[in-house]
Amino acid sequence: SISPVAFNVLLNLLTHWWKAHEWPHPSQESIAVRMSVSVRTVQRGLAELENMGLITRRKTSKEHPKYRGRNVYDLTNLVESLNNLAPNIKEKLSQ
Repeated sequence: SISPVAFNVLLNLLTHWWKAHEWPHPSQESIAVRMSVSVRTVQRGLAELENMGLITRRKTSKEHPKYRGRNVYDLTNLVESLNNLAPNIKEKLSQ
């Protein structure tokens, strides 16, 4: 099961994911502000999501023109997990 903090962090990542080919890259600070929690709480939520295998954090260089040192959050594992669950959910909903 996922903690409420990790779930909220995940929702924040998803709200920053606008293009399928481009992973979200919000700052931990911006997530913390939106959740009204500390940056450390966001970091714990991100660590939980990583430990669950749902996301992969990728570091970027401060010189990168777009990401400027922000982490990029790869959601491939989350998407694959949801795709694997989709047939079961569809079946349960049709009953």
